[in-house]
Amino acid sequence: MLADGNRQPATTLARHALGEICLSRDRVFFMSRLFSVAGAILLVGMVAYHGSGIVSISADMTQSDAPNYLKNIFPVLFLNTSLYLATLAAFALLAASSSGAAARGLNALIAVSSFANAGLGAFLNEWTAAGVLGFIGMLFTAASLTVRQE
Repeated sequence: MLADGNRQPATTLARHALGEICLSRDRVFFMSRLFSVAGAILLVGMVAYHGSGIVSISADMTQSDAPNYLKNIFPVLFLNTSLYLATLAAFALLAASSSGAAARGLNALIAVSSFANAGLGAFLNEWTAAGVLGFIGMLFTAASLTVRQE
């Protein structure tokens, strides 16, 4: 109520309520960026983890009885996965600097890709990578759900 006994106009109350919502949306948007950047950092860590094994895997492959064409192409295929993870990290940083539907879509695609890679890691009995990629997928799912709509 106003000092003279009249009620406040509904538009004033609505503006105040919308202001409170906008403040909370900024906090949520900050969390979305934080999740995206944290996921990108973990993806770069996965690039280092995966890339560190290329020398030992290539040496094992050359000593195996696999066909020669497979021995020649395997290091490139192994490196391709590291480049793929690095590309996901770059898209994650792009999602962190974007807003609205673009950020939501990028975060959702990275989450789906991370979960798929976690499944492949589990299939190959690489439980460390599967667990980290599953956690990365959860970070990007949270980032996708907390993007501010414009």
